[in-house]
Amino acid sequence: MLQRISFPVTVDENKLYYQIGIRSHSKGIFYKEAEIGRQIGNKRIFWIEPNCLILNIVFAWEQAVAKTSEKEVGMVASHRFPMYKVLNNSLDYIVDFFKTEKGKQLLQMASPGGAGRNKTLNQDFFLNSKIYLPSLNEQLKTSELIELIEDRIETQIKIINDYKLLKKYITKSFIKQKGTSYLLSEIAELGRGRVISSAEISKQKSPIYPVYSSQTSNNGVMGYLDNYDYEGEYITWTTDGANAGTVYYRNGKFNCTNVCGILKIKNGYDAYYISNILNCYTKKYVSTNLANPKLMNNVMANIKINLPSIERQKYLA
Repeated sequence: MLQRISFPVTVDENKLYYQIGIRSHSKGIFYKEAEIGRQIGNKRIFWIEPNCLILNIVFAWEQAVAKTSEKEVGMVASHRFPMYKVLNNSLDYIVDFFKTEKGKQLLQMASPGGAGRNKTLNQDFFLNSKIYLPSLNEQLKTSELIELIEDRIETQIKIINDYKLLKKYITKSFIKQKGTSYLLSEIAELGRGRVISSAEISKQKSPIYPVYSSQTSNNGVMGYLDNYDYEGEYITWTTDGANAGTVYYRNGKFNCTNVCGILKIKNGYDAYYISNILNCYTKKYVSTNLANPKLMNNVMANIKINLPSIERQKYLA
């Protein structure tokens, strides 16, 4: 099914060579900075052949697998990047297979040893491994569908990023709105969450209410509890750590850890609008001269923001 191909480069010490690499987790090929031949020295390099399966033997166990294309013609790779022609089967389907959990398991079985650079792909084991494939026609149909889905995902990601950029510009315009200046302590009640350990989270029976922490990944969710401490519209912010000053709008039933500050906005003001305003302000109030950056409640309480009428707030929000 796979045929190893190899086109060695006779290195000219005065010529520029563009090398490729492969990202782990099926993230594709990337291009390295050009090197002149004398910098490459005695390292063995090979011309990239288009329309091949290519692997990084050092990180194959992490799904460092990709497909070469016409874009890489004229580029080179070291001996750590073997290339294979796919025979009588669909190249796209084979590449997609190695992106799956079963494909990952096969690559890991073919990469014995400890962590990191000791888990080098055993190419003989890899080539002698068996996989079960549908007919070529079914492979082509499946790969075509996957490509269509990936294109749609890429388009949606671009649309989302465009909207995020638009939101950023709109939010910055909030600062320029005419209105009245308020200290946060005048328009909100400030609080802080409680200590919630991972042990407490692990003991829950029917956890459905989120626990927000200082992290910014996963919208700040660190886990779930059976019950909740807060209900309704709130603003939270990260008080400690690298993400100190990051602000979120919350609405619903939830919990907060002790590294989350909490704002309960008083009637007559729009919490969502204010959360966006604060995200433009808070970072400059974070104490960064400490080993652990902080934005504490007393500092937050004295941040002054300018607010238009409640009608204007709701319109812009």
